[in-house]
Amino acid sequence: MSGINIRDFSGRVPRRSSKLIPPNQAQVATNCDLQRGKFSPFKALNQIAGLGSATARTIYKHGDYWRKWAGYIDVVPSEIVESDDRIFYTGDGYPKQTNTTLAGTGTSIAASRRLGIVPPESPLTISLGRISAEGGVASGATLSIDTDAYDEARDAAEEGETVSAISDGDTVTLGTKTYTFRTALTPAEGEVLIGGSTAAAFDNLKSAVNHEGTPGVDYYCTAAHSAIEATINRDSSQRFVARSPGEAGDNLATAVGGEFLLITNFEDGADYGDHFDTVSYYYTLVTEFGEESSPSPASAVIDVRNNEKVTLTGFTTVGATGSTITHYRVYRLSTGTDGAEYQLVPYYYDGDGQAVYDMPVSSTSFVDADEDEMTLYQRLGETCPSEEWFQPPDNLEGLVQFQNGVLAGFVGKRVHVSEPLYPYAWPYDMTVAHDIVALGVYNNALIVATTASPYMLRGSDPASLDQTVIDCEQACLSKRGLVSTNVGVIYPSPDGLVLVNGLQWDILTKNLYTREQWLALGPEKLISFYYNDRYLGFFEGTGNGILINFKEQQQVIDITLPSGRTVYGGFIDAEDDTLYLLTYAGGRYYIDAWNSHATSKLTADWRSSIASLNKYVNFACGMIVGDSGSVTFKLYADGVLKHTATVQTNAMFRLPSGFLYRECEVEIIGTTQIDIVMVGEAPEDVAG
Repeated sequence: MSGINIRDFSGRVPRRSSKLIPPNQAQVATNCDLQRGKFSPFKALNQIAGLGSATARTIYKHGDYWRKWAGYIDVVPSEIVESDDRIFYTGDGYPKQTNTTLAGTGTSIAASRRLGIVPPESPLTISLGRISAEGGVASGATLSIDTDAYDEARDAAEEGETVSAISDGDTVTLGTKTYTFRTALTPAEGEVLIGGSTAAAFDNLKSAVNHEGTPGVDYYCTAAHSAIEATINRDSSQRFVARSPGEAGDNLATAVGGEFLLITNFEDGADYGDHFDTVSYYYTLVTEFGEESSPSPASAVIDVRNNEKVTLTGFTTVGATGSTITHYRVYRLSTGTDGAEYQLVPYYYDGDGQAVYDMPVSSTSFVDADEDEMTLYQRLGETCPSEEWFQPPDNLEGLVQFQNGVLAGFVGKRVHVSEPLYPYAWPYDMTVAHDIVALGVYNNALIVATTASPYMLRGSDPASLDQTVIDCEQACLSKRGLVSTNVGVIYPSPDGLVLVNGLQWDILTKNLYTREQWLALGPEKLISFYYNDRYLGFFEGTGNGILINFKEQQQVIDITLPSGRTVYGGFIDAEDDTLYLLTYAGGRYYIDAWNSHATSKLTADWRSSIASLNKYVNFACGMIVGDSGSVTFKLYADGVLKHTATVQTNAMFRLPSGFLYRECEVEIIGTTQIDIVMVGEAPEDVAG
């Protein structure tokens, strides 16, 4: 007598002929967990929450609350301590961040903040004034070139035409005396030689006002200006100060005559004494989270003397859309100091003598003055840390947590990387040769999946990551299909599921599917998960998926959800070790826990290989050994379904007679765990 005895159930290998696989390997293996060799149906989905009828494509477990989005969103948790469950995400307009307090208790985010801060676009305005009314302070003015008008004139000039910043006959009036620029001295009182450049002209003007240098050669004046002194001189500007301090110098009269000359007066100007410092300022914005923007453009460079204070105005938060700005920080550069950098300026000193640097946004002006020393503040704080801390691009996507608190995302062919533990600061980027589809992380390496070959970025410092093209011509078909795992980064390509771990790679499904079989599945629709050391992928908008245990068995288990229920996303909660699926059924969206229902199971289906017998037979009986219950049993003879019946486990059942066959297949469908399936010609063939 003969029979078929099937135990140690295995999954499918679609690329192999059903006649060439072992008897315990499946042609059909759906919804059955075969890890222990049993036919063991997966538990049914356990409904956790209803999300309503509005479109949902992304879910995320945020503290005690579920969040949903209508679009494809990439979410990562903050690694910052005590951040109130802060999360960062891309795909919903510009990159955003929120926490449980801002987001509220609903599934939709109640409030969020921009990830990164748009810096101020305009420089601060500087004005000078007395620190002490008793100090000897004079008014002043600065002569300069209108560079915008000068550049426009040069651009508009015809070929060969020369445009000069200072022309013969241009005049500068200081108080009661007028100086006239000349290409050659006449000579006449007040004439100043232009010389070969603007810098030379300003040098000669300074000499004329102060009656120094070479009279009769560089200028023609019989004496120094009686009321005004020429002080700081640069290639593009010249400063003048009234010689009389206090009220006597408050009405300095100035004027210019010339197409490109400018003169700017300032009240209560420089101290009538020693030059103290040459300074410039910029400011940054500070958010409710303590984040600091990159700085504004630098202010004008200005000379400051003793008993002179600097008042800064022009602070604004207008451009910082999406951020809640609470403070400003002001930094000062002393331009005359070697290696000078912008340093934090105190807003004031508290009662304990401690510097307070943050100026509330309710304030509109900042005064840099140490009244005790009669100078600018000398005890400056740290240098500006955020000079290159730019906000991430508005269209950043594919956000991932890289290493050491570094975030990464991409736009087109460019990878963008944040400063470690400063998720709002994105000073680094690099370009690859092909459009990026998705990013993954494995073993401190960033894997960049593209429309062609993948790349690996590695290094401890995001400012100097090494970029390597992986010798793997496998394009990534789906951003949602890429998943980072403990064995590498897995993504769908036209040839199958690709595993990249460092510079090594493999096509994991090469022994499971032919290229044609794989493409027929629609891998561009895959939503991938790596759950309990197994790959699980669902095809978006369907109720179908595949489960593969690459570590133990190179076989496929197909997943089919109950009719009418489709998958659109999911989330793995590491804290409760559960995979949650975003499903749709009956016009509404739900969050369902995979393989988690307490009592119900998915209907499983397993069909054996085609057993080729050494003679024609007619199996008379069968037995299914397993848990107490029943299953649907099917018998195929020479490829034709001959018998379907509901049978009890652990009890012999009869099979129909009246036909012979050389090829046999058996199939079981149900929710009962099964250990063995046996069919035979006589009872003794199935009794054991």
